[in-house]
Amino acid sequence: MTGAGSGWFSSFEAWLQEGWNGPLLVVLLLLGWLWLLVRRREEEERHAQRPTPLSVHELGHCLFLALQGRDPRRYRELFLTGGEARRLLGDDAAAYLEARTGPRVIEAFEGLRGAVPRGSVYQGMKALGDDRWALRFARPDGSTREVPVGTLVQVGTAWRIFAPPPPSEGDAPAGGAVE
Repeated sequence: MTGAGSGWFSSFEAWLQEGWNGPLLVVLLLLGWLWLLVRRREEEERHAQRPTPLSVHELGHCLFLALQGRDPRRYRELFLTGGEARRLLGDDAAAYLEARTGPRVIEAFEGLRGAVPRGSVYQGMKALGDDRWALRFARPDGSTREVPVGTLVQVGTAWRIFAPPPPSEGDAPAGGAVE
């Protein structure tokens, strides 16, 4: 073999034949482990950035941003965590968490997302009674809408979504919008 690259490849090939396979494998395994460690830390940092809204209006703004960003993960982070549910509900927390399955939350997210068109502007939250709230926003055409977002609760200093709106509210025109 002749050429500019043949000298390098020949020396690499000779290096492999001299029994350097073991150390090379160790180096590759260490690099793979390091990559996994970095990925895990990135994932932990993402979870550490879970929003903690200190008012109903902050929760509404976080919800609005999740809807505008089409981000169901961010929407799900606004619900009670397992620990918060245990503090709030005690022994009934397991039943609550079981009833609030992923498909039910995604279904609620899709209903809300469909009711809030892109280009809308957040205006605030409106109490509907019985701890139920509605998201208030201005549509791109300038009209104001209110969409029921479910039951909200305060846990410590943070506000969380306790339950998404019932399916009956979601079946109303435009995802349960109130004129």
